[in-house]
Amino acid sequence: MPPSALALPTSEDVAAARRNIRGFAVRTPLLKLVGGPPGVNIYLKLENLQPLGSFKIRPALNVLKTMDPERLRRGVLTASAGNFGQGLAFAAREIGRTGDGGRAGRLGGHQSERPRRAGSESDSSVLRRVVDGAHHT
Repeated sequence: MPPSALALPTSEDVAAARRNIRGFAVRTPLLKLVGGPPGVNIYLKLENLQPLGSFKIRPALNVLKTMDPERLRRGVLTASAGNFGQGLAFAAREIGRTGDGGRAGRLGGHQSERPRRAGSESDSSVLRRVVDGAHHT
């Protein structure tokens, strides 16, 4: 049974996700902030060092690598033109699948171009959803 979005991940889930993203995501450093409030330890996880400057490639890669192969074969789509849309397009391209960082409504300038540069096939600015293989507009 696939893990529920509402269930907390187990240590086995975390280990499996780590294996799924190995070789694609960068292992980013955890650095202690110098000069923070006295008596408080603040650590920074530098996910901006990922290929797209965001941690979103991690969940995108894990989702694609755990999808049913038949559903994955039909391609993937997201309504995000932001970091997750770019992450999904990147992840799909990296594992040799099609990815579509779809967009809801009209976006201007860099927002409409970023998912395409990350590997999205879409140049549409209209939200599309794929439900059990049927395309809806």
